[in-house]
Amino acid sequence: MPDTLRCPRCHKAGLVRVETVIKGRRSLRHLYCGACSHEWELTQEGSAPAKRRKEIGRPDRSRS
Repeated sequence: MPDTLRCPRCHKAGLVRVETVIKGRRSLRHLYCGACSHEWELTQEGSAPAKRRKEIGRPDRSRS
């Protein structure tokens, strides 16, 4: 896949590095061009939803 990606600034292929960064509920793809040092990011479609915590009931200790 990195061999087919082209830099939007210099249009060179094969020099683009891709990193996946997970921030909270979002998954981002950071891209870097090794030829012109241009950086950009893309939001991945279909990012996994965050897991919800199960509510844990605490015992009522007011009547001790």
